[in-house]
Amino acid sequence: MRNLQVVNNNLAALMESIGELERLSSKEHLSEQEQRRNTYLLSKISALKSGVTADELRNATMARIFKETGRGEYKPCDERDNAWHQYVRTGQGNRSAQEVRAMQTGTQSLTYSQGAAGGYFVPPAFHNEVFEAMVAYDEIFDAENSNVITTDNSNVLAVPVLSDFVGSTPNAATLVTEAGSGTEVDDVAASVQLGAYTFRSGMVFLSLELAQDAPGIADILNRAFARRFALGVGKKLVLGSGSAQPNGLVAATLASGVSPVVAAGSSSNDGTGATGANSIGSQDITKLIHALDRTYRPGARFYMSDSTLQSLDLVLDKGGRPLVWPGFELGGDHKSVPSRIGPYPIVVCPSMDSISATKNTVVFGHPKYFLQRRVAPASYCRMFRETSGLIEKGLIGVQSFMRVDSQMVLGGSGSPVPFQILQQHS
Repeated sequence: MRNLQVVNNNLAALMESIGELERLSSKEHLSEQEQRRNTYLLSKISALKSGVTADELRNATMARIFKETGRGEYKPCDERDNAWHQYVRTGQGNRSAQEVRAMQTGTQSLTYSQGAAGGYFVPPAFHNEVFEAMVAYDEIFDAENSNVITTDNSNVLAVPVLSDFVGSTPNAATLVTEAGSGTEVDDVAASVQLGAYTFRSGMVFLSLELAQDAPGIADILNRAFARRFALGVGKKLVLGSGSAQPNGLVAATLASGVSPVVAAGSSSNDGTGATGANSIGSQDITKLIHALDRTYRPGARFYMSDSTLQSLDLVLDKGGRPLVWPGFELGGDHKSVPSRIGPYPIVVCPSMDSISATKNTVVFGHPKYFLQRRVAPASYCRMFRETSGLIEKGLIGVQSFMRVDSQMVLGGSGSPVPFQILQQHS
């Protein structure tokens, strides 16, 4: 598929060059600039016929221009950047057949229009790339820290849940005698429903010169969108009320009926006058761990803000050992090991409350039971090229959209809750 695309690109470049050369050749007299262009086109056509690809030729030309103008070394754009650049310059990106079909059929409001308001553009890897970048701002987006479900539409999604309880008593196998009969137990099936809430990034403004000339335009936009979505979407995934917005981790834990563990503070660790209203001690963490049903502890994680993590970093036990073991990176592959308390990783969510009286500062539980729903076709960008107020200033605007939802998986009445919460003393 990649080789076919290269061939098609080369043929398109060759036909374009031959057409331009024919137009120049039809003129009786050529200016000095046109003569130089004529010479360049002859060389370009010869190179393309000899097997040099259009991308290689373009990169070589750009490298020469950068060198002659003293702009340093030219670094070619990757395929993603080329797609962005082509769209920025022409407003018509290389949309895949799948994207074109989605736009033509109107899937999830994906339409294509060009004119005063601009048009829609969906880079092939945009959805995954933005979510990957969002992890740097809020670790709730890491697939290891929640149960991510990606769907092709935003229809209501029912996730089945098995609640193997009768009241508050779990079903258990029974002993039977030979040829004896046992009591049949019915499993109680339930479901968790997920919708899709729309988030908008707001406009990112680019000058025409930057959009057309700057390498790395895809990375610039990805970073801008990732930060905005991480701050907006991440806050709702953690603190959302569930009413006309995602049911966030903290709200869902409190709504499950659990009794929060109330912090006593770090005075038993450091001998100071610190209280449960302004600190967290090692005994508070131990109580929080054991408040979670033991079946959910293997694989469980702590969720907290960076400022709470900073406070816990300073807590030592009676033997002078740190409560938090710091994270680190592995070798040259930049894979990181998160900070931990005992065997349990710490997930940093900047929207969670910092330590203060009555605040819910730490959630502890198993990420498999916190669902995060993402609608892939609804992650897209819209470019505004001729909007009043922009074009007069030589600017274009790019805006991005995505649709997500979240929910905790809970069994029936009496079943244990997969998350527990630490609350600061009043």
